[in-house]
Amino acid sequence: SSQSIMHVHLFALATSLLLASTVLAAPSSAVSHCYHPFLARLDTPTTCSSAKDCIVSNAACVYSLQASAHVCCAPRRDAIQPRCPPPSSPSISDGLPLLCDPTSTNTIEGDDSCPDGFACTESATDFTRVPGAPAFLCCAAL
Repeated sequence: SSQSIMHVHLFALATSLLLASTVLAAPSSAVSHCYHPFLARLDTPTTCSSAKDCIVSNAACVYSLQASAHVCCAPRRDAIQPRCPPPSSPSISDGLPLLCDPTSTNTIEGDDSCPDGFACTESATDFTRVPGAPAFLCCAAL
């Protein structure tokens, strides 16, 4: 009947829309604009060329693969931020704490994941991160 044909067409249309929305949403959910779950993209300005362009003082200007442009990222209010154990201070790279992995084997001679004068140290906080990611950042060597 024409009614059952109409139902088949509606079902096909709904399935196509669902698949299209899933495919289109995949890249945006795969990688955050700001890379780290403890950071969030700021709405304004929409793009930046340096951290000075970002309105928030603790924001950083990072390149977003999703936006194909530099965007402002700042600590999320609802997230736990990585912190060096006192009295150490973090290595700051472009306004962001530099995360590291002490088990990384991508080194030539020893641990070169942190700049000179810094060591890959376990965070004093259980900061918001991707499940299974190490909770380490570069902190001033004491």
